[in-house]
Amino acid sequence: MISSQNVYKLRIFVPGKNKTLSSRSIHQRFIIMTLAFEVSSMTRGAIAKRFARRFGTTTKNAYPQVLMELQKCLIPSGIVEQEGSIQPMRGPLILQVHGIPCYRLTSLGLLIASCIDDISIDDRIKLLQRYLAAESISNFDELIVREQLLAHLREYPEFTLELVKHGASQFLEGQIDHPFDIIPRRKIDSRASLT
Repeated sequence: MISSQNVYKLRIFVPGKNKTLSSRSIHQRFIIMTLAFEVSSMTRGAIAKRFARRFGTTTKNAYPQVLMELQKCLIPSGIVEQEGSIQPMRGPLILQVHGIPCYRLTSLGLLIASCIDDISIDDRIKLLQRYLAAESISNFDELIVREQLLAHLREYPEFTLELVKHGASQFLEGQIDHPFDIIPRRKIDSRASLT
């Protein structure tokens, strides 16, 4: 759950005053989309270069924006995590000692990426399947929900993705404890399974 005291809130699904996405939400969505399709993790500089290309600005101006979104919003909310570092050969001694941090999406980040409308339906389905394959199952109810989602994803992909998006947005707002709590649980009749 996201803390309500954080001034820099996630704005991935929140429309602005005129029912359009704010520039912060567009920037956050772009960072998540960039990390979603990478095989390995990326540095802030690599993300800033793509950010600059996409929004028509310089890398020098894009880097602070990417840094702010990562450090104040995406990392504290658990969508992005730091994964190792790259050791540079040259540059400041502090970077040679500690390295340049690399970032990747968490499993929650994969789920959020599958809810972004700017991504094609086929890619969103693949991201949701990656999330479901990566998430560990701790009890029987989670197995049932996962199987229901996979079955609905094959039959009704657009509806399933909208349902997951609604659950993810309510989860980010703190209204529910898990993004899949929005999905109604199907009762399993033990007598019907025996016949």
